[in-house]
Amino acid sequence: ESMFEMMLPTFREAGVEQCLLEVITTNTGAIKLYEKLGFQKVRRLALLQCDRKISESDNDRPEIEIREIKMPDWDQLRSFWDGTPSWQNSIDAVRRSQALKQIFGAFENGECVGYVVFSAKFGKIAQIAVSKEHRGRGIGAALVRAVQNETADGFSMQVINIDTALDDAMSFFINRGFYERLNQHEMLKTF
Repeated sequence: ESMFEMMLPTFREAGVEQCLLEVITTNTGAIKLYEKLGFQKVRRLALLQCDRKISESDNDRPEIEIREIKMPDWDQLRSFWDGTPSWQNSIDAVRRSQALKQIFGAFENGECVGYVVFSAKFGKIAQIAVSKEHRGRGIGAALVRAVQNETADGFSMQVINIDTALDDAMSFFINRGFYERLNQHEMLKTF
């Protein structure tokens, strides 16, 4: 506690406006300390995991083409979102780690209607979204299967830090065999 208080002048001098952290929900001691320091819970994030093969479904659509996106149009992809990714899954973070990530798009008649950002080999999904007009038609499931096909043996697919308030997204993953492995509070302190 006192070490953090000692750092406050340094933060202010450096122009830091806020401090954002994540803490596992069962770590009550740390949560109490952060609250005492003025942090507030912003949202609950879940780590979802799937340990089984995702099978093809009846609503698979052969006219959807899944292919890699090398130069993403972030304005278009952001328009598919229902919420905001956690800091480590933000567009800036994806750009900084692009050498470690793959981006696949789902294309219908040449138009991108959904996409997924993931860590190749490890099956860790950072972002996934389908345009609102194309949901419920198997596009998201096709993207998840594409990630699974790129995931090395011995690794389970995971969705890292999804906002649990995104009911449609949570239901989408749960209905495909994902389960909540871990939960965290995102906590924020502004200066």
